Amino acid sequence: MKIAVIDTLFIKGPATLRLQDGEAEALGISLSYEEPIFVRRNKVLPIEPVTKPAYIAASFGPNGCVLQKQIKGGTGLWAKAKELITSTPLKVKRLMIAGASDSGKSTLTTYLLNLAVVNGTKVGVVDADIGQSDLAPPGCVGGAVVSKQLIDLRDIRGDVLEFVGSTSPTGIEEFVIKAVERAVKRVSDQQHDLLLVNTDGYVDGEGVGYKIKLGEALSPDLIIYITTESQSNLEKRLVENFGEEKILTLEGAEGVEKSFNERADRRMSQFHRYLKRGKYIRRNINQSRIVFLGREYLVNPGSGLKVNELRILDTSDCIIVNTQGKLVLPKNALEGMFVALGGDTVEGFGRILQGDGEGNLDIWTPLQTFQSIQLSLIKLDDKLRDERIPFKRLNLYTAPLNREDVC
Repeated sequence: MKIAVIDTLFIKGPATLRLQDGEAEALGISLSYEEPIFVRRNKVLPIEPVTKPAYIAASFGPNGCVLQKQIKGGTGLWAKAKELITSTPLKVKRLMIAGASDSGKSTLTTYLLNLAVVNGTKVGVVDADIGQSDLAPPGCVGGAVVSKQLIDLRDIRGDVLEFVGSTSPTGIEEFVIKAVERAVKRVSDQQHDLLLVNTDGYVDGEGVGYKIKLGEALSPDLIIYITTESQSNLEKRLVENFGEEKILTLEGAEGVEKSFNERADRRMSQFHRYLKRGKYIRRNINQSRIVFLGREYLVNPGSGLKVNELRILDTSDCIIVNTQGKLVLPKNALEGMFVALGGDTVEGFGRILQGDGEGNLDIWTPLQTFQSIQLSLIKLDDKLRDERIPFKRLNLYTAPLNREDVC
């Protein structure tokens, strides 16, 4: 395939690419005649000539294809951001990237990372997109310090993991912000030169206030907002809260929207990545620290212990109910639940297969030992497809119990 100098070729994986003639780049990485580039399934990669037309050879796996051809723009749309990253000294030290789903946030993050790394910059990355995380499984905030160029953020595995336990921040925004803050601190402790924080696509309705609070908590030097529409309430609020000098608006990607099934497939592949090579481990729920949304629970807390109470019920209901100091957990909500395991920090993950009446849990996990189990709102089927476990918070001081609220 020939690519004219002013054009961009969008390749959708799975695919293998190799340069045949000319010069071309993929997210700031020069293509080689000798070394092929591999594009993961459902990943969209832009290929751009440098100074003259380029010729690319490509082979595709199932559903891989040339998504778009001869689309003007490419990474050239992000020239202002490129200038910030390639300047000496760096003009910014902490960047937050915001925008709607499929606007190109992860692609921009990868591009800026590659530009910085090639200049010898030590880059910290925090992925705060708990629904489509690249550095961690869904339901997690992931982080890492990177010193090499990447085609895909999934080419690295985050060594900083903060468990949220939901693929959406809706209703638990404050808890997610705290998890992102902890991940940023842990990555920053590794003494990076530049920090990139990629966020989720929750930018409408309550998502506007959530992004404002996230920005206030992280105090970035600059917020890059990728726009896909002429007027955005979030863009307006960002400028009002942080000032025009701290907001850089860039044009977003077009025509690379992922379908519902593609998003589900990407989540499933991440679950598989962190659960493969597991085995069955039986653990009694009284032998581990049980944590849910940042709070610790015990099945039978002593009268002198200031610990929340966990009550497991054998009922046909599947709604997890959280009241003042108490977590009511239907037994069938445990079956298939995705959990984080470890000690003071997350060391690995598992899937609860079943529980019995004596509090024993059968967990599929690659971990050999662990002291804590962090519960979630994520249920996985046998193929690791996910669904949300219903959840309801009740304030018994202000909200009366309705019949449907009782498990």
